[in-house]
Amino acid sequence: AVAGLAYDGGQIVTTTAHVRELAGAAARAGAQEPATGQVHAGRSGLDPAAARTRASEVIAAAGATGTVSVDGDTVRVSVTATQPMRILPLSERRITVTSTATAVSDVLAPEAP
Repeated sequence: AVAGLAYDGGQIVTTTAHVRELAGAAARAGAQEPATGQVHAGRSGLDPAAARTRASEVIAAAGATGTVSVDGDTVRVSVTATQPMRILPLSERRITVTSTATAVSDVLAPEAP
């Protein structure tokens, strides 16, 4: 039982850290998608469709599932992963981990004087 707790518990901690890092990476990637039409016009801004697409690509590339929302210059990502329990005899043999991250786009923000 102790070995099972150590192994399965370690796997849950690892999965939790991975999901947290993935959510942050996807949010940051999405927040770096400028609206090219605005850049050419001398303004800055986030392209919501491109931000959603880029963040979703990062999540999919990692083999995870998640949701992406964009509100103004803020990208919010929620990632979910399932970690099977391999040793502990629990009634539910899987643990689901979800993490949410937010990134604010400032790629094109004007420099401070």
